[in-house]
Amino acid sequence: IKKQTEKNIRSAIKRLKKFQTSEGGMSYWAGNRDNSDWGTSYAGHFLLEAKKLGYELPLNMENRWVDYQSRKARQWTNSVEQNSYYKYYNYKWRLRQKQLDQSYRLYVLALSGNAELGAMNQLREIKGMYHVATCRLAAAYALAGKPEVGAMNRLREFSDLSVTAKWKLAGAYQLIKQTTTAKKLV
Repeated sequence: IKKQTEKNIRSAIKRLKKFQTSEGGMSYWAGNRDNSDWGTSYAGHFLLEAKKLGYELPLNMENRWVDYQSRKARQWTNSVEQNSYYKYYNYKWRLRQKQLDQSYRLYVLALSGNAELGAMNQLREIKGMYHVATCRLAAAYALAGKPEVGAMNRLREFSDLSVTAKWKLAGAYQLIKQTTTAKKLV
């Protein structure tokens, strides 16, 4: 099983190279030119975990991915396009998705050792940010060596959450070693 797992990971790394666009992001389909925000973060997360396990990544693949993600993180805004394609989707859902995409991007950048603190601070300032994005952002701050920033500044916004949501958040903060914050939530 171990040999098959190693073969599968090497194969996935090789295949992901075909999904990387000329800009450094990742597309949903091999050879496509359109970058996917979530797909880029997800694929990059896989690559980082594989590298941590000792797998070799293709030349410049990680650097191009980091450059793309850093650029997108700095250019990000908390707004949603109002074109015909998007009018079929709920505005609040789309805004949450943008916040989730950005928080995941910032998390994997921090995981790679390339935290974008300016973009993290920009996201942190959003009033009423989606609580799942808040947790990802807190984890990004923890990876960047600033766990207190992501955790303590968000507590005031969780007062209207359900008991179940508060327990989930407390568990997330416990995972990133923010025991004091976890206790304040419940």
